[in-house]
Amino acid sequence: MVKNTRKAKAISEIVSSLLLVIIVISTSTLVVLYVYRNIEAYRSRVQEEIITAETLLKQTINILYVLGNSTTNNVSIVFATGEYPVRIYGILINYTVAENYTVIKGDCWVEDGYLVCNANNMVEIMVRSPIELSPYTRINVIIAYGAGEAEAWGDVI
Repeated sequence: MVKNTRKAKAISEIVSSLLLVIIVISTSTLVVLYVYRNIEAYRSRVQEEIITAETLLKQTINILYVLGNSTTNNVSIVFATGEYPVRIYGILINYTVAENYTVIKGDCWVEDGYLVCNANNMVEIMVRSPIELSPYTRINVIIAYGAGEAEAWGDVI
């Protein structure tokens, strides 16, 4: 009887060792998969942010023409966009935010409350000046957009 007990003990030690190895391997696999999934999710978020930043930086606006009209208190702004659509966050006239503007010419639309102009586009905007325009003076126009701001000077007639 003593021999049978020793054999059973040896088998039980082998089985318990195998079970321990299986538990360690499966736990390690789960930890590695969890860490890998989190790393991939983080990498994906970083990649999306990089693509968004690159797109913003590729947006360009070149202001071509600025003319103010003292009788109507309107400012006409003509600008060109680059190879990516441009989201305009604000227009400033003499460092004062202009809230009322109308697109006269160009492919633009309102999205999320901001004016978006299509790529490779010539746009003319009529802006109601937030300040009183005096004839024969100069005005400063700033267009704030995704990649920064474009600035130009114009005359008032």
